[in-house]
Amino acid sequence: MRLKFSLRRTSLKAQLISSYLVILGAGGLITSLVGSWIVSTTIMRQAQRSVEDALATARTLYEQQLFTLKQAVQLTAAGRTIQDALASGDRSALQARLQGVRTEAGFEFVSLTDAAGRVIFRVTRPEHMGQEAGRITVVRSALGGRVAAATEILTAQQLEDEDPNLRARAYFWLVRTPHARPPVRAEETTGMVLMAAAPVRGRRGEILGALYGGILLNRNFALVDRVWELIFKGDRFGNQDVGSVTLFQNDVRIATTVKTETGERALGTQVSAEVYDDVLGRGRRWRGPAFVVRDWYISGYEPIRNYQGQVIGILY
Repeated sequence: MRLKFSLRRTSLKAQLISSYLVILGAGGLITSLVGSWIVSTTIMRQAQRSVEDALATARTLYEQQLFTLKQAVQLTAAGRTIQDALASGDRSALQARLQGVRTEAGFEFVSLTDAAGRVIFRVTRPEHMGQEAGRITVVRSALGGRVAAATEILTAQQLEDEDPNLRARAYFWLVRTPHARPPVRAEETTGMVLMAAAPVRGRRGEILGALYGGILLNRNFALVDRVWELIFKGDRFGNQDVGSVTLFQNDVRIATTVKTETGERALGTQVSAEVYDDVLGRGRRWRGPAFVVRDWYISGYEPIRNYQGQVIGILY
């Protein structure tokens, strides 16, 4: 009897210890899971805040560049040099003045139209005149008396009219990219341009024409590199840079700090399908994990619109 009682007491004790260990283990597991969830959530929130701050900085620099161009054409068009040169026919004075504006403000092309929108002078191609520029929205706005600045898409021919080198720089073969929509075209021939235009008025306030200029963003790495250096320079995880910056024309990377496996800039690659649908399809901002060329990143995307408000690209 004593032996049975002892065995029962030992068995009960073992059960109690086992139950305690199970409870302790379960509690520890739950605590660990909850702790991991809290840490992961905190890290994710911090990453998203960092993305928000970075994207806000990128947008500010982008808009500052556009404002600089707008201010340059507005001040130049309001001066007397263009009016006097047009009245006297002094093309050398016009060339000198507009070349100076091009250099100081960083324009890649600067041109002048008549009141009908026909080009009467180009800094980059002085002999190339007569083409219709009034179809470009910001130029049409200037011919209507309003100073305008926006991101616009120019055709291959419009780019060549300004400078044949711009047409060549805008051209891309599209690269098939994981998680992207199947491409509907094999190449991109148009270019995304920061443009500004202002009316040129006569002495009585009549509109004589429009002064306009622009910067082609395709293969122009100045802006993305400047943003990257300002926000991410020195931040690395292992042997990789932490952050990246991209300008998309529609869904195609035209200027980026994202690299391929061979270390080249990932030009011609496409945005992921889910980002395409939200940003380009619905005109909404995107925040969260997204596949970028060859890996997943906590990302921020927002639409780039033209003067008419249409989504024509993405800032990433």
